[in-house]
Amino acid sequence: MLEKYALRKAAGANWLIDVEQKDGQYKEPDYINDTAALIISCLKGGMSKEDTAKSIADSYGVDSGIVLKDIDELLNSLCK
Repeated sequence: MLEKYALRKAAGANWLIDVEQKDGQYKEPDYINDTAALIISCLKGGMSKEDTAKSIADSYGVDSGIVLKDIDELLNSLCK
C-alpha cells in the first residue's frame, strides 16, 4: 500500500507524494508531521507495524499499544 507513496523533505517540511496518480489528475502532496514521516519511513524500510510501534514507543517513552493505534489511523487515512 505504501509503495505508491514517496516521502520527501523540502522547505523544512515532510511531504507524502502519491507517485501513482491516474487519469491525468494531479493530487497535491500531503504535509505530514515528523512522527508520521518516521512511521512511514520505518514501514517503507521493511519494519512491521508492531516493530515500528515498539521502536517509537521505546524512543518516546510511551505505550506501544497507543503508537500501534496511531499507526493504524495513519494508514487508514491514506486509504481515503
